[in-house]
Amino acid sequence: MVWLGWHVVAPGTRVYAICLAGQPVGTLKLEGLGPGGWANLALMIGEARVRGSGVGARAIILAVKLAEQAKCRGVWAGMREKNLPSRHAFLRAGFSAYGPTPPPIVEAIRSWPSRPTRLAVWYSL
Repeated sequence: MVWLGWHVVAPGTRVYAICLAGQPVGTLKLEGLGPGGWANLALMIGEARVRGSGVGARAIILAVKLAEQAKCRGVWAGMREKNLPSRHAFLRAGFSAYGPTPPPIVEAIRSWPSRPTRLAVWYSL
């Protein structure tokens, strides 16, 4: 079972410990939680032994539910384009990387450095 323990860092921002069998294996941060906004999700699985096991995808699905409860319009994340395991976890959780990018995400990614090449994924609620 995957569960999240959290604390509020700032209004609209929460940081979670991702735990498996009672042990922390990663972190998840949601920023921009609030009605009508696009929550930005940052995920890190720190324990190599659980990477590729589906823990990340399950944590992402839980994050989407939290954003839905906060009445967000959607959830998005950015990653290095060559990070195939991360991309796979987000796509497995129902995120999209293709089609018209929602305008708030376009604004956020304009500030990214040109290298390394990055990719944005999103999930509309």
